[in-house]
Amino acid sequence: VLTLHGFTGSTATMWALVRPLTETRRVAVVDLPGHGLSTITNDAHAFGFEHTVDA
Repeated sequence: VLTLHGFTGSTATMWALVRPLTETRRVAVVDLPGHGLSTITNDAHAFGFEHTVDA
């Protein structure tokens, strides 16, 4: 199962949902660019939807 947080969230906001799934499924939790533990960039264009999809 691949989980993606909402536009203003991070993986930290997903754990209540994800933890029970890990008992029966392999779960991948990722932070979108600029969220949570992802790499920080000074390029404002990197936060557009087209770059988020590429990530």
